[in-house]
Amino acid sequence: MTPQELKNSIIQIAMRGRLVEQRSNEGSATELYKRIIAEKKAAGVKPNKKLEPVTEDVIPFEIPDSWMWVRFGDIVSYRMGKTPPREDLKWWNSDVPWVSISDMPEDGHIASTKESVSSFAIKEKFSDCVSPAGTMIMSFKLTVGRVSILDIDAVHNEAIISIFPYADEDNTIQSYLFRLLPTVTQYGDTKNAIKGITLNSTSICNLLIPLPPLSEQKRIVAKIEELLPLVERYGEAWTKLEEFNRKFPDDMKKSILQQAIQGKLVEQRPEEGTGEKLYQQIQAEKQKLIKEGKLKKEKPLPEITEGEIPFEIPENWKWARLNDIVIKTIKRGKSPTYIAKSNTLVFAQKCNTKAGRIDLSLAQYLDESKLGKYPAEEFMHDGDIVINSTGNGTLGRVGIYTNNDNPDGLPIVPDSHVTVIRVNKDIDRLFIFYGLKYYQPFMEKLGSGSTNQTELSASIIQKMLFPIPPLAEQKRIVAKIEELLPLVERYGEAWTKLEEFNRKFPDDMKKSILQQAIQGKLVEQRPEEGTGEKLYQQIQAEKQKLIKEGKLKKEKPLPEITEGEIPFEIPENWKWARLNDIVIKTIKRGKSPTYIAKSNTLVFAQKCNTKAGRIDLSLAQYLDESKLGKYPAEEFMHDGDIVINSTGNGTLGRVGIYTNNDNPDGLPIVPDSHVTVIRVNKDIDRLFIFYGLKYYQPFMEKLGSGSTNQTELSASIIQKMLFPIPPLAEQKRIVARIEEILPLCDKLK
Repeated sequence: MTPQELKNSIIQIAMRGRLVEQRSNEGSATELYKRIIAEKKAAGVKPNKKLEPVTEDVIPFEIPDSWMWVRFGDIVSYRMGKTPPREDLKWWNSDVPWVSISDMPEDGHIASTKESVSSFAIKEKFSDCVSPAGTMIMSFKLTVGRVSILDIDAVHNEAIISIFPYADEDNTIQSYLFRLLPTVTQYGDTKNAIKGITLNSTSICNLLIPLPPLSEQKRIVAKIEELLPLVERYGEAWTKLEEFNRKFPDDMKKSILQQAIQGKLVEQRPEEGTGEKLYQQIQAEKQKLIKEGKLKKEKPLPEITEGEIPFEIPENWKWARLNDIVIKTIKRGKSPTYIAKSNTLVFAQKCNTKAGRIDLSLAQYLDESKLGKYPAEEFMHDGDIVINSTGNGTLGRVGIYTNNDNPDGLPIVPDSHVTVIRVNKDIDRLFIFYGLKYYQPFMEKLGSGSTNQTELSASIIQKMLFPIPPLAEQKRIVAKIEELLPLVERYGEAWTKLEEFNRKFPDDMKKSILQQAIQGKLVEQRPEEGTGEKLYQQIQAEKQKLIKEGKLKKEKPLPEITEGEIPFEIPENWKWARLNDIVIKTIKRGKSPTYIAKSNTLVFAQKCNTKAGRIDLSLAQYLDESKLGKYPAEEFMHDGDIVINSTGNGTLGRVGIYTNNDNPDGLPIVPDSHVTVIRVNKDIDRLFIFYGLKYYQPFMEKLGSGSTNQTELSASIIQKMLFPIPPLAEQKRIVARIEEILPLCDKLK
């Protein structure tokens, strides 16, 4: 259970009356409710006509006998905010703080805001109503149910309400609602996928509230506030566990390499000899090569002191300096002169990739007129270990070059930013490679130089201490490492896939729900509800009636639906129809508008149908009203019009639904030429069409045509789209089921 799920569970238990015991001496909610009614009557509060009765069929769960179900509007008064015009600075200054949702901390207090409005705005826009410090406010758009307490006198925007509970002298009801409202709002009439979850004035006042007696409310709040710090601690532990799981594959790799280099990965076997004996064998081989002139005699490295030894190793191992166990002095390559093409490659740091492999496609070519400065031993050999030795982020990166990396077999030399280690034949080069991989983070810290350019000198690598086990043990260690690392890799891949699955699951679940809905698999079919064919004929009759009355233009019939066009099976009592055959206004785009700085008519542009899933008319511009003559009445947008973004990459096919709640000022609004409008027949549930088009959205994206930079989705394509039509009653049940399930998907995020 996630921390948020645990917190939600506590609130759910509290709402059901199971968090604290009921006490008969504390009275009943009915008594509290009577006090509220009396206070409202004394204050002359008029009955709210929007309030619906609490009937048995709307109650979401059982509550104790001493509690009662009430509507939010029964027990509080609330006030919506406003946003003054942005274009005129007389509305804005530093007089009174103005709260937007971004100013609201979750379950917190507001001591300051990003913006303030003028005294003029307070008088003209807010009618001198300022919410005093101590007021609880709640958002009801986007982040529905976020509550905060004002620590300052303030006003707020139209997506927020100020809440004033009745009969609440000591703020007990406020404290109770403060804890419950984030959860209670999820039971409200939210339009989930339409507007990114949004409540309206009617659904706010009709929120169902489980009301306990006042004293029990106090005890519930106290218990919640006792438990929340424990949830916080659980959350911290959860975060640490998540971080542990995320880092586990890399940490396990490091641990395996650490165990290997410290002699703890495999057992020691006396019969395999000692590191000292192997070291002496290596020194004898080096002396032989020096005598033969194949290796230069070097100045001895300092003796190893006790204080240098970084960790304990088995008794039969030996500490050595790295340069004492190689057959070529550890050093960097030379600064090359490049040429466009030659037969000799230059190994650069970038060839030793972050992905852990050698990539010679990144190598450049050496000017072969400079080959004279490269003796034979400076050319790279199969099995050479390379260390990136310059720059931040790559310093100390270890790789191993093999002939398999160089299928063309071209000679190759290292550049001056790469250090090369060529180990003695009596040492397992992979043991050194894996040991240096363990040392990699330590080598990063050994660099010196400026912040922008750090260097790891070859002399530091030469003097590095390295533990030497017997050769046979080295081979067993390498075999064990190569047995374990793939398992860790597989775990890491599985974990990554699981994280990706969990990340995508909520959205994938939404898509699946919409798919089930549009294919007739979300709710059962009921014969008594009729057929899609009957509904379709009813719609056609209505259209013919409107045509006769001159309210709808007669159109050229759309092509008959062929068997090959049908994208999936639907129930027998459903019917396939073309989308334009079930609307009461021809599906088409708006007109190209002429804009003006200010007028009383808005233009709905694509950007108003936001990626966040809501309609935002603050992004609308104003229409030059001298051009109103080209807009007949039916071209103005209506409550419930479905809009589809029809131009451009990334937004093409985005579906939204416009409602009057999006337009609190009630200004007339017309669509621009990049927006297609669908106005469905009254015998069709517009939300069924909306959710169906949401399912079709990725398919509509692919139906666009035009240039790479500007694709277009023509209205004629949308007109001809096939849409499955169930009986109206089934449409409504499908919509209800969708809106029951989709909020649960959001909670999974």
